[in-house]
Amino acid sequence: MRTGRARWRNVCEHLAVRFLAEPANSLSDALLGAVSLGAAAALGRPGTADPAFTACLGAMGSAAAWGAVHHALITPTSRLRSRSWTAIATMLAGGIGFLFAASARATLPAPTARQVAPLGAIGPAVYLAFAASGRRDMNTMVAAQGLSMAGVVGMWIAATARRQQGASLGLTAVVLSAAATAARSIPPSALAKVKLDPDSAYHLAQIPGVLVLACAARGVTPYRQPVPYPA
Repeated sequence: MRTGRARWRNVCEHLAVRFLAEPANSLSDALLGAVSLGAAAALGRPGTADPAFTACLGAMGSAAAWGAVHHALITPTSRLRSRSWTAIATMLAGGIGFLFAASARATLPAPTARQVAPLGAIGPAVYLAFAASGRRDMNTMVAAQGLSMAGVVGMWIAATARRQQGASLGLTAVVLSAAATAARSIPPSALAKVKLDPDSAYHLAQIPGVLVLACAARGVTPYRQPVPYPA
């Protein structure tokens, strides 16, 4: 039985290396995309969650799904590499914009949320401006979304501090997503035994944050203005 499993694993590895430009990155991105899009589909049912959470997970899942194609078919020397990456980064930036809007609507009073939520569009617009000037790399995208992510973290911290129901899950999801970036600093030699590299490890490390965010989207209750006690 063990010999049969080892033989099947070797066949799969051979096919992946033969037909995929970057097998580990492609397959890990495909898994991340499947989880994210599945979570978005579950949240998309009427009355399940704020549509902005669904749009966030849908955009991020779409970026991961295209990332799987990107790593599978577009070689590092291809002329299409830069354009393809711009499409992925734009989808990611849009996902963060939707996350900002969803966080505002979940954690702020309705009148304030209506004013704050549209600010989430600033980050994607800034990234597109950088991309138009030729700066399309990951560091540029992260920098363009820095203020948006800081705002997201701040809103969930404040909601958790006032013990808003479900807010701790939202904060946990954001922390897990941020912590996933640490996977990029893992030495490649430490991942070689499991057939991964820092980028593919980063893809897999994002999955827990996606799942917790989906739970938070379903569990968070809208902000309620405290009712003062009568004098």
